Order: sequence, then C-alpha cells, then structure tokens
Amino acid sequence: MLHIVISIIPIFAVIFLGAALRRFGLIDGVFVKTANRLIFYVCLPVLLFHKISTASLSQTVQWLPIGIILVSILITAVIAFLTAGLFRWNLKTAGTLAVSSFRGNFAYMALPVCYYTFGNRGLVIASVFMGVLIPFINTFAVISFAVGGTKRFRFRPVLMNTLLNPLFIACILGMGASLAHFHLPAPADKTLSIISQVTLPLALFSIGGGIRFRAADWFHLRIWAGTVFKLLLLPFLGYLALKFTRTPVRLPEQVMIVMLASPSALVNYVMADQMNGDSDLATGIIILSTVGSVFSFVFWLHRIGL
Repeated sequence: MLHIVISIIPIFAVIFLGAALRRFGLIDGVFVKTANRLIFYVCLPVLLFHKISTASLSQTVQWLPIGIILVSILITAVIAFLTAGLFRWNLKTAGTLAVSSFRGNFAYMALPVCYYTFGNRGLVIASVFMGVLIPFINTFAVISFAVGGTKRFRFRPVLMNTLLNPLFIACILGMGASLAHFHLPAPADKTLSIISQVTLPLALFSIGGGIRFRAADWFHLRIWAGTVFKLLLLPFLGYLALKFTRTPVRLPEQVMIVMLASPSALVNYVMADQMNGDSDLATGIIILSTVGSVFSFVFWLHRIGL
C-alpha cells in the first residue's frame, strides 16, 4: 500500500500546488484557460501521436478491457437514470448525472496516473485505449443528454465533433504511423519528445488552477451520488467483469481500472452548459470527484494488486 501512496501523492501534490498558486494570485483564470487551450490543441495531441506512433498496436490494443470499459459505462448510465427517477429528479439533472458518472478525465488525470504509476508502457496503453474510446464516449454523452430531454440527438454534430477533436485526430494519425512503421527523423522525434514531457505536469497544474470551491451546494445528494458512481461504481463494474471472466490482471487491465476510476471530465461542464443540462451539478461532481480521486486511486490500485 505504501508504494501506491508514494506514487499517487506527488501527482496530487502538483494539483493542489496549482490550486494554491491560484488562491494566492500567482496564476489566474486567464492562465488556466490559456494552458487548457495549449494542452488540448498542442501538447496532448503531440504526446498521444508520439506515444502511439512508436507503439506496437498488435501488442497494445486489448479489446477485452476496451469492451469492459464500454459495457461498464452503459450500465453506470442506466443506474444513474434509474437513480434520478427514484428520487424524482428532473430530466435535465438525470442526463447530467449520467454523463458526469461515466465520462472520466482520461487526458488530464488517467494519463498522468498511468505514466507516473506504470511508466511509459502504461502511458502508451492508456493513449491507445483513448483513441479507440473517444468516439464511443462522445456519442454516449450526447445521447444521454438527449435522453435526459435537454436537446434532441443529432448524429451529424456528434460525428463532426469527434472527427475534429484534436485528441482523436492525433490518436488516428499515431495508429496510422504505427501500422505503417513510419519513423520520424531524429530531430523531429526529439522535438515531439520535449513537448510531450511538458504535457502531463502542465495538465496537473491546470487541473489544480481550475478547482473553485464556491460554486456548488456540497451537501446535495446529487453531487455525492455522481461522485460515488464515478469513483466507486464504474471501476467496481470493471473489476467485477475481470473477476467474472477470470481475466488475469496484467498491465492493460490495470490501466483499464485507472481509466474507469478517473474523476469526472472537465468537458462535462461545457457539454451541460451547451446542451441545457445542469451545469452546477456537473461542476460539483467534477470538483468533488477530482478531490476524492486521491483516495479512490489508492484504493483501486491496491485492489488490482499493484
């Protein structure tokens, strides 16, 4: 257990340092927004392309963990909608609760945890998993908001949003380069490597700088329900599937659990705001699950035998 804590604590130390820097005015909202744009449009795509393009896809793409992730997401979404119906929460809340319960922060949280816990191999596997999962999860999120009655489902915007997503484009290009055995010239490879090294620390600072505690009612059952679904129920379903299928827990399965246990994604707030969802609920779950994930990551890494 101690070695897990030692590997996780530095990650969250950087996050909370970012929060402290924001609190004392050394960084501000403008910095966080600029950093997020830099990460989303430049740094993360470079990291994903660089890691995937140098990976052997035949040894990295594991369809069972990917399938388990997708099934676990579907089950969690159904449970979230049933919970909202049980407590007579409105459809706007139901859709937001569902999305916040299954759409995790892969880019800003799962990738750093995989890298700093499992090393470069864990980061490569998580990157490849992301490339496969992004279109499915984007579609599930939009459908959940549509089922929640906030906006009608339209396939074309979902397709365009996915195809133009810089992370998805980087993953596809990386897979193509890997399959074609394309190798960049040494100076270009070194340049991508330097940019990649900036990505994860900057993402952690950005997460911390974006945490603001004043916007939500922290005692509301909806926020706690979404957080429990995201940090405990979703990874538990994945863990249960591994036990049910008697699948040995190796590195791909460990990466799968980390991805399922990642806190609610920042983009859930943006989607809730744009699709007439409950943006306050999305904000509350994002913040509470991010803070709570320091404990849940340790718990799940211990359960999978790290």
